[in-house]
Amino acid sequence: MSVSKNGKPYYTEEEKQSALENNNALAYARARGYPLIRAGQDRWQHRDHDSMVFKEDGSWFWNSKGISGGALTFMTAFEGMTFTDAVLTLANPNLAQNMQQIQETASKTTEPPKPFALPPKAPDNTVAVNYLMNQRCIDPELVQQLLKSGQIYQSDKDRLIMVGFDNTGTARYASERSTYGEPIKKDVQGSQKKYSFLIHGGTTTDTVVVVESPIEAMSYRTLAKTFCSPAIQHDILSLGGANITIGLEQYLQEHPQIRNIVVALNNDSTEHGHQINAGAIGIERIFQKFSGDYHISAHKPTLNDWNDTAVAVSQNQSALTALQKDITHSQQKTKQQQR
Repeated sequence: MSVSKNGKPYYTEEEKQSALENNNALAYARARGYPLIRAGQDRWQHRDHDSMVFKEDGSWFWNSKGISGGALTFMTAFEGMTFTDAVLTLANPNLAQNMQQIQETASKTTEPPKPFALPPKAPDNTVAVNYLMNQRCIDPELVQQLLKSGQIYQSDKDRLIMVGFDNTGTARYASERSTYGEPIKKDVQGSQKKYSFLIHGGTTTDTVVVVESPIEAMSYRTLAKTFCSPAIQHDILSLGGANITIGLEQYLQEHPQIRNIVVALNNDSTEHGHQINAGAIGIERIFQKFSGDYHISAHKPTLNDWNDTAVAVSQNQSALTALQKDITHSQQKTKQQQR
């Protein structure tokens, strides 16, 4: 490693070239011991970040953040390294040799991807229903509707499973979320995001609302009902990430009557603790890709996301109801005293 006179490290052009030749994000992640699970024929997901994808060609995508690149981008964006430190790390011949050996071993021992299969169901949905209604403040009628249609259920591990179907009614996608304990949020292995979670609206709707996740879709529909919004008649589609449009492309192909797209992604501003505004990046991407054929508008939540908003609205309603009961009780008590 080269060091300047003021003590700061720097890289030579030769070291930079070595780093670029070794810029394989999947090999680097394996060498560092990150927990990876197969997510397709040529791709892997970070076990704890289901929107983070590593491909066999060495590329890396963090879909929820709108970031992509190779090992250098992964090191700077996810690990927080400076670009100089990342270059010098990748230029290290020992690391390069280790990465190559791990890749060669992995290619020989990697099993083919398992076919998609929904997780086994629990005997009942008590835990999942309690989670959605009481923690997430989702409309009880909507919860029962989605249970009946098979779009949500509780797995044998007490996790909430949210299912996406193709146009024949066959399950092709499922998002899995823990209902208590350690936070778990991931796609079921073998899921196809182009068949993402969808809440149907009216049969004659010409508008689709796109959100980031199934929970956001349920929250948006809950808020539409709470405020008697016409949006309750719209289809609501979960993209499975702020910068993933494959589900929208498939949906539009299968629903030629759609004329309007409402982009309702999260409010990933610095005010809400985000360094990268993935929601804004996703909105811009959809505008660029679909504005030629559809009327597109943006609808951003006041808080960080639609579920935060739904919870806040529910809590305020509960507080208002309690206050009204207290006032009524106080008035009744006063009348009794007057008698």
